[in-house]
Amino acid sequence: MLQDKGIQTVLLINQRKTVPVYQYRDVAVQAVWRIGGWSFHVTQSASPLYQLHKKEIEPGFHCVIALEGQRIRFYAEELCANALRFHGYALAGIVHIGRSSTQELCLKSAGISLCHALLQAKDTEWELVDQASTNGCYVNGERITRHTVVPGDVIYLGNVMLLMGKDSIFVPEQIADTRLSEISYCKTVIEEKEAGTAICLTPEPVQKLTMEIELPLAKGTQENLPAIFVLGPSITMGLSSTAMGLFSFWLAAERKQDLLSVVPTLLMSLSMALGTILWPLLSKRYERKQQRRKEEKRCYVYSCYLLEVKQRIQQAMQEETAYLQHWYPPVSKLCVDFLAQKPYRLRCVNHADWLHVVLGQGSCPAGIHL
Repeated sequence: MLQDKGIQTVLLINQRKTVPVYQYRDVAVQAVWRIGGWSFHVTQSASPLYQLHKKEIEPGFHCVIALEGQRIRFYAEELCANALRFHGYALAGIVHIGRSSTQELCLKSAGISLCHALLQAKDTEWELVDQASTNGCYVNGERITRHTVVPGDVIYLGNVMLLMGKDSIFVPEQIADTRLSEISYCKTVIEEKEAGTAICLTPEPVQKLTMEIELPLAKGTQENLPAIFVLGPSITMGLSSTAMGLFSFWLAAERKQDLLSVVPTLLMSLSMALGTILWPLLSKRYERKQQRRKEEKRCYVYSCYLLEVKQRIQQAMQEETAYLQHWYPPVSKLCVDFLAQKPYRLRCVNHADWLHVVLGQGSCPAGIHL
């Protein structure tokens, strides 16, 4: 098998052994000998390559669109005396192709002109240019005068078939005389190790959250004396003033004096009684109102602080949940990812959490050792 970025040649030999043609993860395409001839076999019938399943392989070219979107062409032929065998040659700079011995790639065929075509590097690609040849140049069955060729293209110069590789060209043996460096099959065979879907990672250390919740501010001190003790002096003075006013009024009446003369004394006594009793009551009421406002403000400030602490705790819980779902996904999710061929994480034997399982959507590991 010769493979080089999109081109591979499969020679189906007489041993009738299974020949691997294409492999991508667990989907493989094989050439299998059955009674009457060779046919393709696909390991997974549900894959997009199932159209090749048991399809008979005829000598010639076959094209497969790989799962990752890469086009792969196959050339299959029985290995017999007249079977085509290709030799690979590395390309560099400008390569002239023709029947003349002065060409870098001399093809000994009557259908090739002396200066038939040239291959020249164009950035990272190669361009095939027809040099006014008699029988023309064909790429994938279409005649061209100037064309950019890529690995996997089939080139016909006259009646000679060439296969384009990556910075190389493959020519049937015994017809080429060239100064180009020959490349061996072992250099052009690309064996890509299948990328596994299992990723073995060590969990990151858990970030522990330590929080100190402050106590509320001390409640303001409040006098608990009964009102009678606070208002006692004022009431005494008020009663004394009232008694003095009444006594003055009674004395004027007994002496048969003009009562209007004692009205100012009576009013002053009453005003003193009201002032000494009313103002302490109003002051006491105002102090209680101010004390209630301070208590409401203290409760509001501490409630805001507790709300902020609650939000921090909820954020820490969300981060912990995300951590657990990332490093300890539920078994059901692992099964779904495995069936969908998505990357999943494994634990090695030397890991502390090997064979630990998280049940449900809890916020902490279950701690079950299997």
